[in-house]
Amino acid sequence: MHINNYMTNNDIEVVDSGIDFATTRVEFSEKLTNYYGYFHGGLYFSMADSAAGIAARSNGSNYVTLNANINFMVAVKSGHIYAKARVISRTSKICLVEVNIFDDHDRLVNSGTYTMYRVQ
Repeated sequence: MHINNYMTNNDIEVVDSGIDFATTRVEFSEKLTNYYGYFHGGLYFSMADSAAGIAARSNGSNYVTLNANINFMVAVKSGHIYAKARVISRTSKICLVEVNIFDDHDRLVNSGTYTMYRVQ
């Protein structure tokens, strides 16, 4: 199953997934904003982390996030944002996933890499 309670509570939906890739999406809502009315930075991280986990698990194994490095580039305060994850390296225990977040205009607003650890 791709969706979990955390994703549901933060309005993160899976729009596409397959072997070594996944895309999540969030629609703008005031409950997901920071003090200034933009999507909260934690939401960017959460939706990217969710997409990375789904992409990593596409080989049938279970993974947890070991490390993440993200870059916030553009603040967004309307529409949708999409996290597009793709596996760029996989060993027996480690899966490295690149995640880029785009807005409704296909503008890159956030990017990062997620190191996932296989737990079984």
